[in-house]
Amino acid sequence: MGKKPYWRKNAEGKSWLRRGLMRITQKANYLKLGNATDEDLTTDPNRPLNTDIALKIMFTGMTMGLFTGKKLEDFFQGDLTEWKMRERSSMVWKAPI
Repeated sequence: MGKKPYWRKNAEGKSWLRRGLMRITQKANYLKLGNATDEDLTTDPNRPLNTDIALKIMFTGMTMGLFTGKKLEDFFQGDLTEWKMRERSSMVWKAPI
């Protein structure tokens, strides 16, 4: 039989629903982000609902490129008045002078 949907409870009674500010799914992502933040997210998958932990996950994931493969610094070049924002597009924004 195929892979069980992430929202259904596993043998341990846990589901890997979209939780936290970054809407984490799949046990592998809970494990990856837990390791990166030194937080045990797999023992209690509800921990990303805690604001402090959710923010830690968000900033660690963005700075390390754990969500898209691109680090936050990849989007900033030069000074902060001119930066590129790419969310699966090539939109470029320049601050008015």
